[in-house]
Amino acid sequence: MLQGAVDYLTSGATDLTRCHDTVDRLRLELDDPLPIEQVRAIIGEVAAQSQVAVSKVRGLRDGLTEAARELAEIRSQIQAARLEAMSDSLTGLANRVSFEEHLQAELKAADETLGPLSILLVDIDDFRGFNQSHGDLVGDHLLKLVARLITRNIKGRDRAARIGGDEFAIILSQTEACDAEVVAEQIRKVAAASEITNRARTLSYGHFALSVGVAGYRPGESPATLVQRADQALRRAKTTGRNRVCGESDQA
Repeated sequence: MLQGAVDYLTSGATDLTRCHDTVDRLRLELDDPLPIEQVRAIIGEVAAQSQVAVSKVRGLRDGLTEAARELAEIRSQIQAARLEAMSDSLTGLANRVSFEEHLQAELKAADETLGPLSILLVDIDDFRGFNQSHGDLVGDHLLKLVARLITRNIKGRDRAARIGGDEFAIILSQTEACDAEVVAEQIRKVAAASEITNRARTLSYGHFALSVGVAGYRPGESPATLVQRADQALRRAKTTGRNRVCGESDQA
């Protein structure tokens, strides 16, 4: 499309140059004394060439307007495709690729400002057993419920993502590890108090629980190391009873 626009502009420029050359030639002819009829003929030809030029300019304007419209549409499609590629289709949260990209940017910002940053890794306890008991569709409902619960309990620049089957990650900008543990505990408590229901059939699938691992960023460490420490905290939460939050202070 862009090449077509360039070709159209090149062709238009050539036509306008030809019009200019014709008018310039006619101007030179007017430098000499001429019969009135010949002057009128020259003026008529100048007028005709002017009309051609005006028509060419309008054509260029319309062509460029259409090209701009098509470019805007393509840009919108690219943005929509990028958003889709960076989102989890089930929950609407960011996906793992988006999480890793955003974490890299947030760690860079934290290094530049010397500000704190923490991450949470959240896992649904016994999600496999829940799916086996109630089916995948109800399991999907639970995943979406957890996504909404997490979203409601974070704010500002915080970013939540679904990075695995039943595992979520949360980036807490400008947040110390101790404060991140408070956020994690709030999420855990809200989850524990929630009940999964099917209102249309007035069915209850019971309660569910979350385990959460917390890690605060250590200046200069890699994203992988930070995530690994949060994952280790999550494993401790799982192996010490589930339905709990573990941070670095819980490490033996």
